Amino acid sequence: MRCFIIFKEYISKLLLSFIILISLHLLLNPIFANNTDIFSSYKYRYCKKDSIFNTDYPFIINHLNAIDKNKRYFYNYKKNTFFQTHLSTNMLKSIYHTVPFIPQAPYGNWNDRRQSSACEESSALMAIKWSYNAKLSKNEALARIIDIAKFEEKNYGSYYDTSAEDTKKRIFNEYFNYYNVRVKNAANPELIIKELNKNRIVIVPVNGQKLDNPYFTPPGPERHMLVIKGWDNYSQNFITNDPGTRRGRDFTYHRDNLFSAIRDYKSGYKLPISKSNKVMIIVEKSCYQNY
Repeated sequence: MRCFIIFKEYISKLLLSFIILISLHLLLNPIFANNTDIFSSYKYRYCKKDSIFNTDYPFIINHLNAIDKNKRYFYNYKKNTFFQTHLSTNMLKSIYHTVPFIPQAPYGNWNDRRQSSACEESSALMAIKWSYNAKLSKNEALARIIDIAKFEEKNYGSYYDTSAEDTKKRIFNEYFNYYNVRVKNAANPELIIKELNKNRIVIVPVNGQKLDNPYFTPPGPERHMLVIKGWDNYSQNFITNDPGTRRGRDFTYHRDNLFSAIRDYKSGYKLPISKSNKVMIIVEKSCYQNY
């Protein structure tokens, strides 16, 4: 009889706990459901096995495993990407993509012209590694940069400065056989931010002499390329991987400074620049996660 009473009390407590859990779920679920409305107007492009498909941003909410409270970044382990947002707005304000960094002279040999002129090659290499979620070592980066230079010299007679269009065609398409990339006009900074918020990264040709980078050897490179991998809405800074310095990882440029420096140039050795065309190379992730 005593055992029956104990068992009855145990069942009663179990049922009470279950009722409390159900009540909490019903109470809190609308709150979280409303918070995901900020993503309702966005699409998130991601890969699964061999296919590409789109999903609404609530998919991301289900995979947010950590929050960096200091920088207010949401971290999505599944895509190795940071998202920063405010629940009071209807759009993502800031974003940070985790892109491996390498300077164009991985071991500091700036006397090798293949490396001192390798801002395009190294920017493309970082983007390729990001697209496959792959790591990048100094040894591999150096070997790749030299190999790309040899490829360009063999097929085009020069490895010096390549325009945005030729960087896409020669390095991305022909050398890496990678086609999730395109060149587009960069009429204003908002277009760059928009691409970053679509889970893409951006490479821009710039006049390095106009950039506020104290680590460049004065006066800085007149023809240069770098990777834009994030945007901080609070400081109004673009977050970059700038291969022109070993301190280029997460290097920030103010929106106005970087945008004013964007300028395409001709392919070849220090050819005259007659126009100030603002363009950007947009890179999307590959579905194939091994590289």
